[in-house]
Amino acid sequence: MSDERMLGSGEFVEKLLGETERRPLEPRRVRPEERERFLSRLASKILREFGLREGELISGSRRREVVAARYALGCAAVSAGVPAAAVGRFANVRMQSVLRGVERGKELLKNRGLDIDRLLKQCE
Repeated sequence: MSDERMLGSGEFVEKLLGETERRPLEPRRVRPEERERFLSRLASKILREFGLREGELISGSRRREVVAARYALGCAAVSAGVPAAAVGRFANVRMQSVLRGVERGKELLKNRGLDIDRLLKQCE
């Protein structure tokens, strides 16, 4: 079915096929009409985890805990398929700030023992 001159050995092809079977075909997506409600639920969970009050996430504060919570929110929301621009509007920050914080958010969530998938399931 495949030409070994292009794809390499059969082992390589089998390995790739095995990897694709383990991954979900379609990434998680939050529908546009559900974004605001989803982001509110996600923000509540993150605020609780970081020990912050409700308005602090969108306050523009540069306190370390608030910035960390924003990174975590951006990471989780973008992982759920919410556009960075929508997360930025919700959190009162620029889209570039959301994108910059996605990797840092993964690290912060991992350090707090939070699984992104479990967190997202709780917010559906």
